[in-house]
Amino acid sequence: MPFFDMESTLSEHLEFIDTAELVTADSNRPPPPSKVPAGGSHLILELVVDCESVDQLTDTNVLQHICSKAARAAGATKISSHFHSFGDQQGVTGVILLAESHLTIHTWPAERYAAIDLFVCGNCNPYYAIAVLENGLNAETTRYQVINRGVPTSDQQTVPKMVH
Repeated sequence: MPFFDMESTLSEHLEFIDTAELVTADSNRPPPPSKVPAGGSHLILELVVDCESVDQLTDTNVLQHICSKAARAAGATKISSHFHSFGDQQGVTGVILLAESHLTIHTWPAERYAAIDLFVCGNCNPYYAIAVLENGLNAETTRYQVINRGVPTSDQQTVPKMVH
C-alpha cells in the first residue's frame, strides 16, 4: 500500500499536524513573527507537487539547490549536506547541516509528496523558507506547522517527568 493515497485528502493522512494550517502555494499567510523564541523554531512542512514537477522529487541536485536556497532565505548558514537517491524514480532523503541546526527532506515521487523539516535558532526565521520551497518544488498543496522550541512557559502543556 502506498504511503499516500492521492484519492484521499491530505488531512486524512496528516492528522498528527492537526493544528497546522492547510494552504495553497499562492495563498496569503500571516507575516512571520518578529521575534524568534530562545530555543528556536521548528518548521514541519508537507507538500504535494503538481504532476509536471514529480521528476524533481527524484533529482538530488535539484533538491539540494532548492533546500539550500530555502535555508539561506531563513537566514541560516550551511555547513555541509548529503542527499541520497534510493534509485530510478524512487525517493530522496537529504540533510543540510546548518550552523543553526538542520534542514531535512524526504520525497515520495509516486505520491507527489515531500516532507521537510527545518529547525533553526538564533536570528533565523523558518517562515521565510516556506515560499522558497513551495515555489521551487511547484507545490499544489502545502501543509505546515511551526513549533517554538525552548523551555516551556507556565501556559504551555508539559508532561511530568517519570520517576523510576
